[in-house]
Amino acid sequence: MNDTGEPTANDNADQPHHHIESKLHHEANEDRVEEIHQCLCPNCNLPNASTTMHSTTIPFFREICIMTLICPDCNFRNSETIFGGAIKEKGEKITLTVHFPDDLNRQIVKSESAEIKIPYLDDFEISRRTQVGVFTLEGLLKNASINLESQQSERLLLGEVDNFHRCRRVISKLRTLLGESEQIGEESSCDELANEQTKRIPPFTLILDDPAGNSFIEIPNAPLPDPNMTLEKYFRTPTQDMIVGLQPSRDATEAGTIDDSIPSHKNIVNVSRDSHSIEFDDRFIVNETADEVEIGRDE
Repeated sequence: MNDTGEPTANDNADQPHHHIESKLHHEANEDRVEEIHQCLCPNCNLPNASTTMHSTTIPFFREICIMTLICPDCNFRNSETIFGGAIKEKGEKITLTVHFPDDLNRQIVKSESAEIKIPYLDDFEISRRTQVGVFTLEGLLKNASINLESQQSERLLLGEVDNFHRCRRVISKLRTLLGESEQIGEESSCDELANEQTKRIPPFTLILDDPAGNSFIEIPNAPLPDPNMTLEKYFRTPTQDMIVGLQPSRDATEAGTIDDSIPSHKNIVNVSRDSHSIEFDDRFIVNETADEVEIGRDE
């Protein structure tokens, strides 16, 4: 599904983000906070907004900077996450199998070039440039459910009845993954604490694919391997090069389009000197695919 009214996880620029939790702050090697006052608000154009920049290093990942702008005049709020360093040589696809409610507490860093798919939710996806930042898995799923729910009345007004019911099914499944009760009312509210203690979730798989290699899922027992997660490194296609902001080849520019099946559309500047292969990080359990796949490590 896409971002044009289909079940996806669009969020508005002024929607609050789930920021790094306290345990991540304690584990970070370095935290720096800087405030800038009298910033121009992009919403009301008054120069009274303030921007807070929080730089932190996420263990076993990289340095990130979370920028939050707040305007006291119009109450506009915007958060974005900036990733330090260059685009990685290879894209990365992280596959996580969730078994227990504790897995919902894992931290996830999603860059603007990353997309998330959950096969349990059929063709639902959290597309690129949506929900960019640092979240827990629980926060990511809750945001998706809230975003879909907020547009349900509009879908009915527009007569999109089929899409309304498709979204309702996805919302119901998202709540199931969160271990939330389908019941509503006082009875559900009274039993909320008991439900937290006995929360059950179905096992499901989450796939985080980032051509820029700038996304991350927390490994609770790092640096020990995680038996429920795999990391696949791959060379980008010409289309994926464009997604992360790399220039296409001259042939692709002259053709006015990019065709991944045409080798000359891959800019040689974006090609590694190494042979093309798929590699797996040894911090994760390796699931070998086809026989022709070469498995190794970056030098």
